[in-house]
Amino acid sequence: MQSIALAGLGLLLTGCGEETSGDAGDADTDVDTDADTDGDTDTGGVGDLLRLVYLDLQAPDALDNIIVEALINDNMDDYTLNWLIELGPPNGETCSYRSGAALPDEDSCTDCDTSGCGDCTAFIFETDYPPGTGDADCTDADFRVPEGDGVIDTVDIPVRGKPFIVLPLREAALSGAYGSSPDATGQIDAKITLEAAVGVEVEDMGQTLCALLSGDNGAPVDYKDDCLNILACDAGKTPPDDTWTCGDGNPPDTDVGGEPAWSLTGQYEADWADLGT
Repeated sequence: MQSIALAGLGLLLTGCGEETSGDAGDADTDVDTDADTDGDTDTGGVGDLLRLVYLDLQAPDALDNIIVEALINDNMDDYTLNWLIELGPPNGETCSYRSGAALPDEDSCTDCDTSGCGDCTAFIFETDYPPGTGDADCTDADFRVPEGDGVIDTVDIPVRGKPFIVLPLREAALSGAYGSSPDATGQIDAKITLEAAVGVEVEDMGQTLCALLSGDNGAPVDYKDDCLNILACDAGKTPPDDTWTCGDGNPPDTDVGGEPAWSLTGQYEADWADLGT
């Protein structure tokens, strides 16, 4: 299982591009940047690269708190959490896009030490966690990734702090509008499946992400007994806790291909960046 530590946020941060798991990231150097050179212009508008610099999760309610907000944004500030939106040259009111996880191009970073980096300006898409690709709605004023009612089926966003975790998002979409400071603002809508949430341990709270989201807690630190009632109800079985009635707590409110899931919504800010090589 993956782990999240929500206390001692300063201990979660690592150096620029530094790995904290068995994933050495060697494949990341193989990213093909030849086809999307417009992402390097850093001038604003369609045909450029945006990096999220702030994210405030507003749903589910359990993730809408200052501890999670600080965890996310401290890692963004330290370049251990990087999420890019690349919009290609327009074709009418559509354009190509890539959106997903990235690593800093270390040559662009300054003042890096064991606690992080002072500044990084260029990034490369990860191949270990491939970005979503396709067509977006785009104008000189705003954009939606993907276009219309489309979604990115899978977007895995790694957080390379201590411990190393991966945020597994499904059926994700991003909308945004250009500004001046920040360079873009917008909204993220996605889903977290019950199956994925069961597999994420929240160490300092002694429960899984599923228990945090649902309120179906087992004994502290005994992660295997979390969400047993929610899982039983989903399977059409009687909950093992005879005081639990299906519908108690905060059960999943949506689905992904018939699999139960929680809706996730957040507001973000993004700045222009360059595409590394």
